Amino acid sequence: AVLAAALPAWLVADQAERSIVDVAVGAIVLGSILFVPFFANRGHLEPRQFAQFPARPASVATALLGTTVVSWPFMLLVVWLGALAVFRPEWREPAWVLPVAFVLIALFAIVAARVSSALSKLLLGERYEGLMRTIGGVLIVAFLPLLVFVAGTTASQGGVSSAAEFSGVLAWTPFGAPFVALHAGGDSAEAALRLALLAALIGVLLLAWYAVVAVSLR
Repeated sequence: AVLAAALPAWLVADQAERSIVDVAVGAIVLGSILFVPFFANRGHLEPRQFAQFPARPASVATALLGTTVVSWPFMLLVVWLGALAVFRPEWREPAWVLPVAFVLIALFAIVAARVSSALSKLLLGERYEGLMRTIGGVLIVAFLPLLVFVAGTTASQGGVSSAAEFSGVLAWTPFGAPFVALHAGGDSAEAALRLALLAALIGVLLLAWYAVVAVSLR
């Protein structure tokens, strides 16, 4: 996690080019947090395990969100974000953007992983769990060329500019938007707009999560 945060800072000296890499890498990370648990959720607590307890669905949903904080994937995310804060001193202006962006990214990770995992178990059940892991593995292999491309453009001198168009598309998605906000410099309005994209997605996912838990406990 630390190396992933440090490599762009070490290999890409130009701040504008480094922002392109950060948006691409950040979007891939956040996208993975949302989609990977749908295919690989073995060991995840699911709402139906608490169906026999006399607790309201909202209480179960909130408690499950809290348990995500002590999972190793979340700890790894925290280490990555901490390393980014160290290796990206330009993100510290304006001062409010960095903490707000990191809090939103953490909230997204908690809610997205829960929603994706719970939806998979609710819709497909344990019968197709092995099949879904196989499909997930195939998709990972299919996306490896994209990861190699990002890594290659990071390492190649002057090659980052070729990823600008790809990064520009990601910048207007909730996955890439927070990293654009972090590179917005002194443009607080631009940063707020980008962060609002991620905040809106978190709101939608929260509504979905509480709905999924209520259905699962019936």
